[in-house]
Amino acid sequence: MMVAANGCAAPTPPAQGTVRLTVTHPNAAKVGQGTNFTVRVINAGQSGRVLNYSGSTPDTPDLDVVITSNSTNAVVWHSLKSPSVVLISHARTLEPGNDWVLDVRWDGRNDTGAIVPAGVYRVTASLRGSAATSSAENADPLEATPTVLTVAQ
Repeated sequence: MMVAANGCAAPTPPAQGTVRLTVTHPNAAKVGQGTNFTVRVINAGQSGRVLNYSGSTPDTPDLDVVITSNSTNAVVWHSLKSPSVVLISHARTLEPGNDWVLDVRWDGRNDTGAIVPAGVYRVTASLRGSAATSSAENADPLEATPTVLTVAQ
């Protein structure tokens, strides 16, 4: 398992043996201040891969970063509030060694707008309707291995 310098990234096993999704972020955030998440789709393989995904435009994929309470297992926040209609699909080719970087900002509030209390939270990310293949065929969606975010006073 690989871990980023900040100790938070844990990439998934490569989909189709070469493409993986990672999420990185600071180890901690202050109550009510939120934080930034960086999600990377990485082609670690030896050949180009076509990434099929849904989204309202080619540059705004249906990327969902989810924050879950470690103590209650309750989801407190989703970045993807209203996913695109599944019929809106796009394709992007990732050449070997290349990645696609997506940034998501969390404001420190839950899905109902209340400030999230201090605690330990799991962060996951998934690219909705995604598939990484050597051609434009369907495959399993890409999901990042959960990381840990501590929210403190």
